[in-house]
Amino acid sequence: MFIEEGSRDTVVYHPMAKAEFDILHSFYERLKIPERCEFGLFEGEHVVYGDHAFEFLARWLKPR
Repeated sequence: MFIEEGSRDTVVYHPMAKAEFDILHSFYERLKIPERCEFGLFEGEHVVYGDHAFEFLARWLKPR
């Protein structure tokens, strides 16, 4: 799970999104896979930034 948020997003207030993410992340910690759940904050508005998200996807979706 990768959540991406812009620091100047006027649709979703990033501190609230991060607080909700922390709840979600706690479930991944219980499953002992916290590295598979990340929050990416970037400088920007309500857009798809993608840089960190694509890195995350490449790391977890590459064939073994």
